[in-house]
Amino acid sequence: MTERSRLIGLMAKREAAQLADARRGFAAVVKQQQAAENMSQRLDDLLNQRRLGSAGAMSVADLREHRRLSDQIAAEAARNRLRAQQLKAEVDAAAEELARKDHRKRVLDDAAQTARHSEAQERENRREAASSPRIRR
Repeated sequence: MTERSRLIGLMAKREAAQLADARRGFAAVVKQQQAAENMSQRLDDLLNQRRLGSAGAMSVADLREHRRLSDQIAAEAARNRLRAQQLKAEVDAAAEELARKDHRKRVLDDAAQTARHSEAQERENRREAASSPRIRR
């Protein structure tokens, strides 16, 4: 293996390691996005349950407390929806980066394979040229 194929092979291995890191990062961002969406959904369900379940008679203090808690839940649900949207953008960016790294890895793998093949062909041609003419067929 000559220097060119060795160098391209090492570049492909480095790109494979970076691709693995990018995949781990992508999985972590997707997990965070799912958690934010699930939390937002649970908070929305809780808020709807509080709104529908408060049909009974309440004192003014209880009504104020109920409203304060409902407002807090609504604000938290809104923050989680916003966080989920931000994470969605991060997921999209990570997916694009993952695709770029995967493409680069495939290009480097193909280049390394081509370089190895051409080097093997060169070695074979030199071997044939170095052999005596009477042994050649």
